[in-house]
Amino acid sequence: MKIRHLVTVTVLALGAAGAGQAADFDFYAGAALGGTAFYEDQAAISVTERQDVGYKLFGGVRFGPNLAVEGGWADLGKAKIAVGTTLGTVAGDSSVDGWFVDLVGNYPVYPGWSALGRLGAFSGKVKTSITGLGSASESDTGVKFGLGLQYDISKTLHLRGEWERYQLEAFDTDGSVDLWSVGLIYRF
Repeated sequence: MKIRHLVTVTVLALGAAGAGQAADFDFYAGAALGGTAFYEDQAAISVTERQDVGYKLFGGVRFGPNLAVEGGWADLGKAKIAVGTTLGTVAGDSSVDGWFVDLVGNYPVYPGWSALGRLGAFSGKVKTSITGLGSASESDTGVKFGLGLQYDISKTLHLRGEWERYQLEAFDTDGSVDLWSVGLIYRF
């Protein structure tokens, strides 16, 4: 996927979110911190230490009570990897960060509680460093999705717990990173 796909997803999300609800919207900002887990889908690369700490900073626009468009920056941490070469296996690390835009829907399940679902795009960069061979980076735009719960502390402050999956292809390898996070949101 290229950056034009990210723009297309954003335009479609804004159009869908604004249809029939243009007068009822508000803005919010938030931050979340949590644990990440890396997954590589290639036999030549194995993840030896897949867990790390990740975070995201984001802002959004709510269109009505149940639909929002959210965008921000995510740093998904670093994983230790082993790469098979013609000379044997060498160690290294791989990190992922980048920009995202999501269409976020929520559904009230109990007073003050909502279930969340998200679907969007992630334009990220994978940076890999291999001991003795150097480092390289590659960018890609992939699909991002997730589920979560939100608790309304007040009308302006909200607490979220989420699981999100960020998918990318880099160095001819399909991979994904899961982010399990807890975050705070302030609505303006």
